[in-house]
Amino acid sequence: MLNEFKEDAQIERDLHSAISGRQFELYYQPLRDLEQNTYIGAEALIRWHHPKRGVLFPASFINIAEQSGVINAIGSWVLEAACRQLNLWQHHNADMTMHVNVSARQFFSGNLFEQVWQLLIRYRLKPKTLILEITETELMGDVRHATLLCQELAELGVGLAIDDFGTGYSSMRYLKQFPISKLKIDRSFVSDLTVSRESREIVSAIIAMANALNISLTAEGVETVEQEAFLAKKGCHQAQGYLYSPALREPEFAQFLLLAQNPVLIAH
Repeated sequence: MLNEFKEDAQIERDLHSAISGRQFELYYQPLRDLEQNTYIGAEALIRWHHPKRGVLFPASFINIAEQSGVINAIGSWVLEAACRQLNLWQHHNADMTMHVNVSARQFFSGNLFEQVWQLLIRYRLKPKTLILEITETELMGDVRHATLLCQELAELGVGLAIDDFGTGYSSMRYLKQFPISKLKIDRSFVSDLTVSRESREIVSAIIAMANALNISLTAEGVETVEQEAFLAKKGCHQAQGYLYSPALREPEFAQFLLLAQNPVLIAH
């Protein structure tokens, strides 16, 4: 425990210099439209190029960042970097959406609306192309505040997605209350699709409910053709996962899209 504490304290110290030292980078995981069979966007995922530890994934530092309060600075950096990239894609006439994860602390910080508003103006982003993701458990932290903020963001033309849907304790009443534009089915249900009847029933019910409420739906963690076939047959709108691609650095992501649009290029 003492070793873990020392390591956490070191990571916290390193986090403070990571932003100013430009050690963070965004990777992009493609989002596939299951009906059109095309890629329609990406989820921005942070990576930390630690000078001693190499490339670190969010799981190894996000909790420490949240506990220490550094998460707000990291979240602001991520949001700005994602909007800047989305602007570049739109500048090249790419019809793309950008998903950005927002922590509870950042969501309830009191200045998220102002920050998003300024970024939309600065980067001239098309309406509904920036989508903020927050987990349902975090959204329930302060329902009144969350409802108001969700409505304000929706009026700005920002999409809102509930991440890891099905793992929290949200009530159906809140789905009607929040102006949610997307649900993301948690990967734990998707990974069990071919072996668990319960998972198939739950996923089928979520898809039916989303379609009835006219809410877009993305399945996370799709890894096999069988999972994709089940989701497509049931009417799930989009999917992301290793079946298509892991999160990629921007140059590789651009190359990935190019090859997906022109498979003939692969031969050359």
